[in-house]
Amino acid sequence: KFFSFRPHVLPARRPVAMGASWSTESSLASPLGAAMVPSMGSESSAAAGALLSITVTSALTGEPISKVTRQACDTVASILRALEAAADDIRTGHLLFGHKVLPAGDTLGAAGVKDGSTVSFVLARPPALLTASGLEVEVWDPAGGQLLRSLRGHRRRLVATAFGGHGQLLVTASGDGMIKLWDFSAGACVLSLETELERLTSAALSEDGSLFAVACAAGLAQVWSLCGGRGGRQPVFDRLQRWRREGACSVAVSPDGCTIAMNGSDGVASIWEASSGRLLRDLVGHAGPVNSAVYSPDGSMVITASSDRSVIIWAASTGERLQILQGGCRGTGVLKSAVLSPDLSSVLVCWGATAQIWGRTSGECWQVMAHQGALTSAAFSRDGAFIATGAADGAAKVWSSASCRCAYTIDGHGDTVACAAFASQ
Repeated sequence: KFFSFRPHVLPARRPVAMGASWSTESSLASPLGAAMVPSMGSESSAAAGALLSITVTSALTGEPISKVTRQACDTVASILRALEAAADDIRTGHLLFGHKVLPAGDTLGAAGVKDGSTVSFVLARPPALLTASGLEVEVWDPAGGQLLRSLRGHRRRLVATAFGGHGQLLVTASGDGMIKLWDFSAGACVLSLETELERLTSAALSEDGSLFAVACAAGLAQVWSLCGGRGGRQPVFDRLQRWRREGACSVAVSPDGCTIAMNGSDGVASIWEASSGRLLRDLVGHAGPVNSAVYSPDGSMVITASSDRSVIIWAASTGERLQILQGGCRGTGVLKSAVLSPDLSSVLVCWGATAQIWGRTSGECWQVMAHQGALTSAAFSRDGAFIATGAADGAAKVWSSASCRCAYTIDGHGDTVACAAFASQ
């Protein structure tokens, strides 16, 4: 069964659906609970240029959807793009081979797909979208185009938000030093904390919800441990550390909560021990200011973006420089940030008024998504099927990560969208 949203004009601050049709049963076969598996083999079974005839079936009904011909060196994403191009609306999702999700950036040969293989298509349903603009955070249901709730309580403009606690907790920070912790599922503020830091610029929360950090424009960072906050217990913050990193204004917490990554205007990013505040290692290699430093989804790498127009991937445990990416599309404005996709096959870059997807191996620019104003944030959904962007033009957009076609737009905020991100669950 399907229900459709025809193109129509909605009131200000409502998503404009682009005729998207979503299966009401898609969640039953959703790969969100399945592991994003590594490559299942090598291309030794088929030469890179060998032609593969592949049948695509529906994972729900088993009925054939399409038959495509690809080379072994083509990516899984190329089939997803073809399926979207053949539809009247945006139908993005995942391909299953056996019972495993194929990473979109893998080549078909590396994924073990052979001539005559059958793969199944699972339609992905976009998770809840969070936008932070002005004094409030709004949570949207992209599929239905509904505003689910608004989180209010800040007196000054919001500058940062971060999810943690396995998607159960949300932290928001405003420029006056006010920090709030929210029970995301209930939409209730469970803690307000006012720090002496002025002009906050960044906030981060560990995946297990045990650690929280903020940074400000003066290069100061503070880290707190978090106890309680669930089952009716009042959360308690204990400040662990405070330190200065000249020119740093962004902070990231490793998934295990053990280390903190910070950027630096001197071209050097740094990794710190969260519990002691001890500097573990400097990441030296950029020729210009480092604008962001974030961890990969699995915590094994740190990825930095710099005004020298390069992105560098580092080993988080050793500081070894693994890869330099400089071959992406050239944009105007600042190369603001870069994040790795959930399957680690591609890099999502904020550059001026565009979000760009670069191949992690080649560094080539695969796709470009544009706003009317400079981007403030870009993020993948947890399953990698969607991308959320926010910009100074007051709009937030959701895109298919396979084709980079815009699924819908939320505009009319009346202020810069400081953050656009998907809920973790």
